[in-house]
Amino acid sequence: MLPDAVAVIDHLNEKAGRNFEVVESNTKFVFARMRDGATVEQLIAVVDAKVRDWLHDPKMSEYLRPSTLFNAEKFAQYAGSIGVSRFDGHASALSIDPVQAEWMRGAL
Repeated sequence: MLPDAVAVIDHLNEKAGRNFEVVESNTKFVFARMRDGATVEQLIAVVDAKVRDWLHDPKMSEYLRPSTLFNAEKFAQYAGSIGVSRFDGHASALSIDPVQAEWMRGAL
């Protein structure tokens, strides 16, 4: 599970231009959503959607952080807004590049 959390935090750092460390205070939110059934692809899809929405908004860009994006209540809202209605291992209604998804899981 740690490699998946690293992939999600690294993706957030890359897309949002941040430098969050892979430490318990950041990964605990990722682990919690994965225990709820969210996939790496779904976590990354939420990051991508919120980066698109907030990166250039001075008021909202500060919320591009693990504690906001992967908070239980907020994550469910963000995921629902992009078409992920339940966490059953399927990223239905999401457009995830399969090669990138495999790379993020370390399969390539």
